[in-house]
Amino acid sequence: MSRPLGLTTLWRRHLRRRGPALLLALLCALTTAFVVAAPRLQDTAYDKGVGEAIERFPRGMRELVLTYRNPGSLQFGGDISSMPLREPVPPTGHARVIDQTLGPASRFLRPTSISVTTDQKSLRGPGRSPTGDNRQALVRIQDGFDAHVRYDAGGPPPTATETKVLIEDDVATDYIDLKWRTPIIPVAMPASFARAWGVGVGDRFTLTDIQSRRLGTPEIIVELAGTYTAIDPRDPLWDNDRSMIDGAVYPSPEGGSIQQVTFMTSNANYGPLGSALGPMPADFVMPDQSRTAVGVIHEWRYGIEPGAMTRESLQEVLDGITALRSDVDLFGNERPTLNTGLPAIADFYHHAVTVTAALSLFPVVGLLALSGLVVGLAAYVLIARRTDALRLLRTRGAGTLQLAGLSAGEAIWWPLFAVPLAAAAVLRTVSGVSPRWSIALAVTPLLVVALVAVATGVRAARSAGRPMPVGATGAARRVVLELFILAGAYFSVSTVRSRGDAVRAGQSDWYAALAPVLLALAVAVVVLRIYPWPVRLAAAFARRGRSLLGFVGLTGAARERGAALVPLVALVVATAIAGFLTTVTHSIGEARGLAGYREVGSDVRIDAVRVDPEELTVLAARPGVSAAVPAYREVGAQVTGVAGSGVRTATLIATDLTAYAKSVAGTPDSFTVPALPAADGGVLPAIVSAPLQADRITVKIAGELRNIKVVAVDPGLNRDSATSTAPVVALDFASLKAIQGGVQANTVFLRADRAAADALTATPPTKLSQKVVDRYALEAATRTGALPTLVRLIALLATIGALGLAALSIFVLLTLTRARREFIAVRLRTMGLPSRGSWRLGAVEVLPLVVAGVAPGLAIGLFLPRLMSDVLDLGPYTGGAARPPLLPSYAAAAAIVLATLVLAALAVAVDARRARRTRLAEHLRAGGS
Repeated sequence: MSRPLGLTTLWRRHLRRRGPALLLALLCALTTAFVVAAPRLQDTAYDKGVGEAIERFPRGMRELVLTYRNPGSLQFGGDISSMPLREPVPPTGHARVIDQTLGPASRFLRPTSISVTTDQKSLRGPGRSPTGDNRQALVRIQDGFDAHVRYDAGGPPPTATETKVLIEDDVATDYIDLKWRTPIIPVAMPASFARAWGVGVGDRFTLTDIQSRRLGTPEIIVELAGTYTAIDPRDPLWDNDRSMIDGAVYPSPEGGSIQQVTFMTSNANYGPLGSALGPMPADFVMPDQSRTAVGVIHEWRYGIEPGAMTRESLQEVLDGITALRSDVDLFGNERPTLNTGLPAIADFYHHAVTVTAALSLFPVVGLLALSGLVVGLAAYVLIARRTDALRLLRTRGAGTLQLAGLSAGEAIWWPLFAVPLAAAAVLRTVSGVSPRWSIALAVTPLLVVALVAVATGVRAARSAGRPMPVGATGAARRVVLELFILAGAYFSVSTVRSRGDAVRAGQSDWYAALAPVLLALAVAVVVLRIYPWPVRLAAAFARRGRSLLGFVGLTGAARERGAALVPLVALVVATAIAGFLTTVTHSIGEARGLAGYREVGSDVRIDAVRVDPEELTVLAARPGVSAAVPAYREVGAQVTGVAGSGVRTATLIATDLTAYAKSVAGTPDSFTVPALPAADGGVLPAIVSAPLQADRITVKIAGELRNIKVVAVDPGLNRDSATSTAPVVALDFASLKAIQGGVQANTVFLRADRAAADALTATPPTKLSQKVVDRYALEAATRTGALPTLVRLIALLATIGALGLAALSIFVLLTLTRARREFIAVRLRTMGLPSRGSWRLGAVEVLPLVVAGVAPGLAIGLFLPRLMSDVLDLGPYTGGAARPPLLPSYAAAAAIVLATLVLAALAVAVDARRARRTRLAEHLRAGGS
């Protein structure tokens, strides 16, 4: 008893040949895995990128700095010298408020520095500046100071015990206004200043207000208890105020300079110092007034622990910063001012993330569209091979819906299992969060397979043994479809051009992401219209020659139509995607190398307090170092032009410009040194990296103002980065030294190989080295960052996937044309063609389609980045300035062409091997002779 012709029976019969269906299932599974994995990889990379973005900025920007100054002032008169004074107490509770306000996010903050500093004051006392400059000083209490210094004479400042009676006169009324007893504050100062000024332990100094003697700013008397030297000048503690070890030099309004020193005292002297600044009787308490010292700045610095930061914790810290700034009742009467660069860092990070999200859509959408083309084509081939069986079932009474279900079931049977398994495997193995759109897109290949299978099956069944003519209706449909594709490409490109700023700012736009695919499809439409003409022309030339295979193959290629031309469309899209992604990755690599040079200024840069000549000789003799050029370098130098031009900052480089230019020749840092005139009347000639607002400028160099004349502009001097775009002012060091003898080299630019750079960064290369920066390490750090790695990984996977789909489309093309090609080959074999020569027929037919698809597709891929220059901002992945240029890689383009040709050759070889299985006798028995 035979089974009824049900849908289950039909499925069992058709599922016996599993090979093509399993290949289709594998293709759908790989596409699903990529679509699901890409956003999860993004999610993980975004969290890792938080810490990297924070570490990219200077330490001062990534700290929370709270500063508080008691607004109270002295309000007493008369003689209070015999009264007991109330010592101020340090403010408390700030750490508790921060912990309560930030909540769990406070675990990412660590207190790095607590200090109390007086205003800058005039200094009177023993000794003098060796240059005759005026002297100023301030007193500072720095938590943990003693652990970072070595005392050369004396020791740490003890607690103040000695006092002195002071009298403050009111000159306007000619009577004694205030008489009080002030503590004498033990202090320490840098040993270098003590030697230069000729002072020692036991000397006393008086600090007074710079502007005038006025009520509320009494004198401070300090006594030198010790002199010190920093154990490690590179310690981050000194970054808060370099004057603690280096002092400071300022231009004086009266001419000349002012030398400033910082006197350090212990935490125990907070009360005595506050009493010296604002004496207050012990029995007097002002309501609602802080009991902290008047006339000092309290500062609390909290650093960020970037390693464990995530997007969620970063937002918690930002919300806490907003609360600290907005809630006026948090700190009571001791409300500090909060300064931090974290919001700016967060803006930079969010820009990088949103740009990455927008950029990642291009390969995901492009590969998904390409996969849809290829899986649809593969599904068509799978069902088209069943055409005769479907027609036979139709004649035996099978309904249209039944045949549609049969076709869909055969095509999606294995993909129906493969797609969920692939998605589940990705969800299990790849950490991160999957957005809803990725899950929705994951089933797209399955839907395409089902739709194409149903359409193909129904069309085959309806033909009922007779071919369906194309006619005018089919031609009209093709024209409508082509016009629709051309219009879509036009509007998509217009969207990219008009909304470039929004997309570059990170606003994901699916229509813009489709622009590469739609433009490739539009080009494919044009190619399909033009393609037959040059192939026919080539066939006409081949007809005149001896090669019969060439003429037959080219003639067959020119007559291809319908589904056989879809692989050409897939080739155009695949090579366009591959060319676009290789251009993006190549541009990132080139910009990364340029950013490394621009950040460093050479292969290696040594920043130091001072570089001695003997150290320079040792550096130049190191293995792998071909040049060592000393320089005085100052970041953030103030540049003032003519009246109205304002003040801006610049990076000042004073060096032997000829030697420096020679050391960087042939690198992105190369520049040209013009003939510089001699310094005239103290005016120094200089070259700059970018035009300034005036040719005659004034630059503050080591605290002294110098007149500069700009004689040339050379963009090669640019030393910009992602966090700094200041112009460079370069001048001759010898000319500067001649008029400002105190300037010393504090930088060395070295031309060195990677091994030498590693050795230089391993240990301090000079006695007073502060930092060693090499471009190799910067490039490596940027290259291995979370977001650059993500972009590179997605681009690589998409490129490999595009080339694989291109190869599969070629194989599908050979499958579609195999029946006709086998018929011709067997006919030729009856006329004496060797069986091993049949592969040439396939190669001749495929080669025109491959060339017609690869050439325009690759051209589109190389042109797309230029078209989308308003959308693509690769700055977050390079470590340099925003929007680096987009540079096509012709080597990568050649590799894509070669890979496509190799894949085409492999497909032809596989097809020829299968074609050789056709036996001549079988063909003759079938009536082919």
